[in-house]
Amino acid sequence: MTDAPGAEPAAAAAASASRLDGKPFFCRQWAFTKISQCLQHKQSKLGGALVVGGVGSGKTALCSELARPTAATGRQLSLHARLVAHHFCRTEQADSLRAGTFVLQLSAQLARSRLLPGYAEKLRDPDVSAVLTPVFCSRQPEEALRRAVLFPLLELDEPPQPLLFVVDGVDDSHRAAAGGAGSVAALLASHQHLLPRWLLLVVTARRSSRDVTRLFAGFRKIVLDDLRKANVVTDLQQYILSRLEREAALRQHLSHETAEMLNQLHIKSNGCLLYLEKVLSGVSEGFIRLSEVREIPGTLNGLYLWLSQRLFTKKHFHKALPVLNVLLAALRPLPVSTIFECVRLKNAAVTCDDFERRLSVLARLTVDTTDGARLLFHHSYAEWLTDVKYCTQRFLCQPEAGHGMLAAWLLRRAPQLAPDEVQLLAEHLVRMEPGRPPAEPDLLPLLLLWSGAEVETCLQDGQPDSPVTLEILQRAGAETSPLTLAARHGHADVVAALLSVGAAPDRPDADGWTPLRSAAWAGHTATVQLLLSAGATVDSVDGEQRTALRAAAWAGHDDIVSALLSAGADVNGTDREGRTALIAAAYMGHVEIVRRLLDAGADIDHADGDGRTALAVAALCVPACEGAGRVVALLLERNANVNHEDREGMTPLLVAAFEGHRDVCELLLEADADVDHSDGAGRCALFAAASMGHHTVVQLLLFWGCYCDTIDPEGRTVLSVAAAQGCIQTVRLLLDRGLDEGHRDNGGWTPLHYAAYEGHADVIDALLDAGARVNEVDNDGKHALILAAQEGHVSAVAALVERGADVNLRSHDGKTPLRMAALERHKDVVHYLVCNGADASYRDMDGRSTLYLLALDNRTAMAAFLLDSGADVESCDLEGRTALHVSAWQGHTETVRLLLQRGADPDAIDAERRTPLIGAAWQGRPAVVRALLAHGATVDHTCSQGATALCIAAQEGHLECVRVLLDHFADPNHSDMHGRSALKVALKGRHEAVVRLLEEYGASSAAPPPQPPPLPVHQPPCHASASNASMNSVSTAETKPSSAALGGASPVDSPSSTFEKRQSCASFGNHSHSKSSSNLTDSTGKSSQTSQPAADASPTPAAVSGGLSFTQQLQRCRRRGGRPVETTTVAESPPCSPAERRSTPVSPQAHLPLIYADPHDSRAPSAAVRPRTSAPFTFDQNEHMRIILGTKSGSSSVSSESRPRRGLAAQANSGLKAGAAALRARAAPSKQRASALASDGSSNGFHLRRETPL
Repeated sequence: MTDAPGAEPAAAAAASASRLDGKPFFCRQWAFTKISQCLQHKQSKLGGALVVGGVGSGKTALCSELARPTAATGRQLSLHARLVAHHFCRTEQADSLRAGTFVLQLSAQLARSRLLPGYAEKLRDPDVSAVLTPVFCSRQPEEALRRAVLFPLLELDEPPQPLLFVVDGVDDSHRAAAGGAGSVAALLASHQHLLPRWLLLVVTARRSSRDVTRLFAGFRKIVLDDLRKANVVTDLQQYILSRLEREAALRQHLSHETAEMLNQLHIKSNGCLLYLEKVLSGVSEGFIRLSEVREIPGTLNGLYLWLSQRLFTKKHFHKALPVLNVLLAALRPLPVSTIFECVRLKNAAVTCDDFERRLSVLARLTVDTTDGARLLFHHSYAEWLTDVKYCTQRFLCQPEAGHGMLAAWLLRRAPQLAPDEVQLLAEHLVRMEPGRPPAEPDLLPLLLLWSGAEVETCLQDGQPDSPVTLEILQRAGAETSPLTLAARHGHADVVAALLSVGAAPDRPDADGWTPLRSAAWAGHTATVQLLLSAGATVDSVDGEQRTALRAAAWAGHDDIVSALLSAGADVNGTDREGRTALIAAAYMGHVEIVRRLLDAGADIDHADGDGRTALAVAALCVPACEGAGRVVALLLERNANVNHEDREGMTPLLVAAFEGHRDVCELLLEADADVDHSDGAGRCALFAAASMGHHTVVQLLLFWGCYCDTIDPEGRTVLSVAAAQGCIQTVRLLLDRGLDEGHRDNGGWTPLHYAAYEGHADVIDALLDAGARVNEVDNDGKHALILAAQEGHVSAVAALVERGADVNLRSHDGKTPLRMAALERHKDVVHYLVCNGADASYRDMDGRSTLYLLALDNRTAMAAFLLDSGADVESCDLEGRTALHVSAWQGHTETVRLLLQRGADPDAIDAERRTPLIGAAWQGRPAVVRALLAHGATVDHTCSQGATALCIAAQEGHLECVRVLLDHFADPNHSDMHGRSALKVALKGRHEAVVRLLEEYGASSAAPPPQPPPLPVHQPPCHASASNASMNSVSTAETKPSSAALGGASPVDSPSSTFEKRQSCASFGNHSHSKSSSNLTDSTGKSSQTSQPAADASPTPAAVSGGLSFTQQLQRCRRRGGRPVETTTVAESPPCSPAERRSTPVSPQAHLPLIYADPHDSRAPSAAVRPRTSAPFTFDQNEHMRIILGTKSGSSSVSSESRPRRGLAAQANSGLKAGAAALRARAAPSKQRASALASDGSSNGFHLRRETPL
């Protein structure tokens, strides 16, 4: 049924509406100005305008204001006067996301527009109106858009000024469609070149939807939330001011104390107007206090979590969960009564009063539409509720449960369902378990049939986008009319009876197949004759644009082809891929049909979408057993172009050579085909035949005198390709023709390399017999034996070794054939090579043996095999590390046991005197530690720094390793050359469990005598002038405890053995270990880098309300409210981005090396840093007030030249601690404590700054 021009279906009408219609709109005049500029320059090559922004940045509000303006003045009014159509892709309205609905809605709006006179008249054309049906638009939206929208617009006279067309949320449609195919975004992007020059397309999408924004690369981009732009920051401030101006309930919360909170709010919003709206609405309703703004997270997802935690207790959310599940699963807005019925299906005990209470809990998270439906307030909140990364397990919802409730509600009234509701029922049934096929494929179709729903007619007004849903409906009997079913099965008498009672002969099924096409494809000649006599359209097409003639030619039904041609079928009609009936018949090898089509005037040289003619596809697909190829011979007799090239430059001869059809090649050569033609990749017919191993075709081409010495773009000759393919007959033919057996390609590979790599031993023998050099190396220094060993070809390896290949030859990366075979786990190749003299203990340039590399990769079986072959178990690298060292470090327990069983020394030492036990303890490998100790490893062996395995395991916090070592009588009181025992390094690392374990085994915290320790080998000497400052300053790295802190303590007088008291006994500086300090530095470094551009782009005060700062404008709002005005002491500053920061001076701190260096770390140790002096820090009450109020201090005690560039987070953390310590010291009665704090503050103090709260 065809809609009259201008008639808009219900789904299309819903898609043209926005939930923001009639809502007050503020700001964004600059965006309207940019759209106006795009409209003025539309006659140029500008494709359109792409409005992007994050979630809640106001994209839909902008489009709603263009479609239905709420303001009395502004540029949006002039733009609205030139708007011809608009479309809103709404996630809560599934129909609005469909391309077919978009085309119907667009054509209806254009027909009603007074700016396009004559368009409605064009829709009355039968050819145009035929495509404006829900069925056609849902099946072929591209064709409907072209024929009903774009082509009629191009035929109209150009209007006096450019016009506007707006589509909001194209990325939502893209996400809803499978892979983006068939979405509104893809539809517009693929047809934007057909838009009239006078029509500007404006689309909106999220900035994060890169796959969508790339579709509109030629559009001018308008970013709504770029905080580097002054207009965006001004919009945020003006939105707050406009809300204060309009709402007295909001204005009454404004005071001297809360003015700064609004300033923080616009910074925290980060360009998101939805964030501002939710917070300000909560303040206006009394749900949120302005003083709580500092507690609200600075992201939209964080705000949703904060609101949910505030709204719901665990009990309340559990009761509201079914309602949320139904709202999330709804494919169209649902009235409250429907939601109530769905919830009752899950819990029959829910009463009306109980349901109303549940809705009241959700009142701040839902909105009502004009027609009484209930929705979530924003689709981003729906996304949040289903993303456990943001909503956490506490608020995670299950839309699948909602689909189940909606499906049950529809099943209860299945006999009364309309066709679109039957599709909706099938969609909900499918989505109950998304991405998972049902255990019984027939279960859902049977359920639909059992329900009593009218499945047979549910597809008459369109079909669902989901192929799974469509398949279920079709299996349940949808869309198949009696006439189509009878025609497909050849029941001619039934077809005659149905036609006699008025059945439509051209009614298609869901795939677009008419009864005529179905009968022609199935070969039912009598049925075809009946349908043709009943007036069936002979050239009707399906969804792939295939006619009945093409179907009959493909299937080989000669008599039906004759009947269709007699009925006037178009012999040259093409399908979607550009293929005619002649190409289809030639592809399938139907000679008589090809002759009949040629006699009827078929274009013999017509090329399809790939550029292939009937001759090319015949050469491609004719089986070799058919001898001379009758189809090819017939086409050549009718003067088909023998040298026609397809889109890849391939001729029919090249195609036949690839396929190995010798008879077809001979026919083509006799018809003067070019024997030396090359395709786009540089391959000729000889290359094609040799690469596929067709030696008979190669012999034929050589007989016809083809050029043999051609080289492809990779530098390969035909002999190289033939050697790689492995056809010995082809190789011998080419060698007999005189091709060079030693030719090197671009990578240095000879034909022998190719044969060895593929493992063709007979080809290797033939090439060596022809004079190929067995030890020839490629550009990487690899000879053929290395490639054969790498791929595990024993026969090829044997052939090469027997002909004199060097079994110990090394490639440029130091690998021998034995090593390559061992790393690839080819035991038979390794055994053969060892038996033929390969060195199993060979070491590369880094001193690593093959056994070493196998231990590193935990290849235990191959390591055992290599040891059986005589490999040296004690072979070490340039650092002195054996295979046992690396396997212990990696934690490969089985490999460690193997090496120990084969005689590896458990106390082997490397260049730093570290044993495998130390490496295993360092990495926390308790199983390896046990294995080493069981084989006699020395438990208290010391490295070059004097540390034992117990000290290192305690430093790293590996509790189980510490326990194993102590159980094997490791000395818990051993100290290294710096006086650091296992207990001290465990305290330094805050490993509480390790500390307790060491104390259980008798570890003591006694300090060594205060004498200067010897320097470790990796630490450079400190300068004398910096030594005192280093001892007195607080270090951010791990350092030796100060003798002043430890000198007065004795084992008898030490505090009780608690973790906290042990830490107070030995001060390690700043109470933070090196890892946390470095993390702070890294994070603040990133923050400072990203914040700088935003700070540079902040607008000037003059950009906001005639020179007034945001705080001053807030004060004006207070004056309008009639309340007394006080001058605030908040620092006046121009509006800025949330990332703006000020630089902060900080006193330098010494960076000392770690306790023990990583033995596998190749980085050189850093030199000692000379600390710089800074002025002492003074902190008084006035300074404290300046920090709180954010005012500027009178002077700075540290010059800008002396400010070190350090991480801001570490500086702020250290400075805040120093300031707090100074305040406590001022009130403390103890002089000793005040002295200590002053000393600490003098080394770390700096002038604090006022941070922008986030």
